Amino acid sequence: MEQSVVERLRKQGLAGFPRPYDPITVGSPEESTPKQSDRPTAAERIGLLAEPTPEIVKAKEEAESGKLKVEQQRAALELAQIGRQLKILDKEAAAERRQIAEEQERQQAEEDQARLEQARATEAERRQKWFEEQAKLAVKELGQLLRYEGLDFLSDPEPLARELYDSLAKELRECGPDSPGYEVRQARERALHKALEPWRKQKSQRQILDSALGKIGSYMRELGDKGWLGDLDYRDIDLLTEQLKDPMRSILEREIAAGDLTAQQAEEVLHDAVDRRLKIV
Repeated sequence: MEQSVVERLRKQGLAGFPRPYDPITVGSPEESTPKQSDRPTAAERIGLLAEPTPEIVKAKEEAESGKLKVEQQRAALELAQIGRQLKILDKEAAAERRQIAEEQERQQAEEDQARLEQARATEAERRQKWFEEQAKLAVKELGQLLRYEGLDFLSDPEPLARELYDSLAKELRECGPDSPGYEVRQARERALHKALEPWRKQKSQRQILDSALGKIGSYMRELGDKGWLGDLDYRDIDLLTEQLKDPMRSILEREIAAGDLTAQQAEEVLHDAVDRRLKIV
């Protein structure tokens, strides 16, 4: 083809003829195609066919930021709800632990109280046994004292035994099975003294009464010797004396019971009563 023809075709828009295929100088079709970057463009990231304008980029970023805030708020709400649930669970667990602790304390208190009551019962039984032993000793000592002091005239010793028991219980209140022996012995002696005190007083009053009545005969004869009884002889005076003994006894018993009279005072009361009875001025 002539050079002029080729030039004319080129001017008319005819593409140039391709070079002959040379597998050495020409690469594979894949190599001849320009590679595209694996990194997406800004337009691809936001789904546009062309590069985005700054306004579109800003709007997209604001939308993404809004979504992020929503997600953060949702996460915060979920965390708050979880926190509230955990607090409720903590309260329930604390209440359960407190209930368990209270139950354990109650059981421990009941066990302690049971042990205390058992110890008290054991000690009370031990003390009662010890007291009964002391009471037997006191009753034995009481019998010896009654014989020694001449108080065996008592017709009914049961009231005295009750008085001794009550006095012994009071005196031994400060003592116990482990107290020294001399303290327990002194307590028994005090109890015996208190129990016998009214009976000793009764014995003393009886002795004063008998002594005063025993001298009424001599007083009556003294009155006869002084002429206060007229012409009565000793035989008549003795008969009169026997008649006066019972009423004089009643008067003396009443006066002695009203106050602690000595033997001398009882004799004066008796003489005054005889004088009034016989109208001796």
